[in-house]
Amino acid sequence: MPRLTAKDTLAIAAQYHDLSVRLGKYRFANWEKLSAADRASIESVEWSLMGLSTDMTARGIELETDDLAGVVRHIRKVTLSLRQAVNRTADVKQVIAAAGAGLELAHAIAAGDVPEILEKAGALLEL
Repeated sequence: MPRLTAKDTLAIAAQYHDLSVRLGKYRFANWEKLSAADRASIESVEWSLMGLSTDMTARGIELETDDLAGVVRHIRKVTLSLRQAVNRTADVKQVIAAAGAGLELAHAIAAGDVPEILEKAGALLEL
């Protein structure tokens, strides 16, 4: 069964947070119209959703960290391949192309753009 990605998990957490906030606003906006039992029921769901949102946020951060560990391993492998490519080629144009590809990867890493890092790292492996 497919797992939720970090991005998906964080997006869902944000939606549950928003729903919780909306329930709280509804409860206060309709305070006089609601019975004490209805207010308590809405508040209970409101806090449960907020707690679940917090739990999902924590899980999203864990997934993101797991994803980054794999990315770091991949970057190390690609960087080693790049160094080897530069060492074994006598073609100046290939060296310049490899250096440029390495620079693009470095920019993606500095930006923290995981999809871009993976794309640039994949391109380096093809050199």
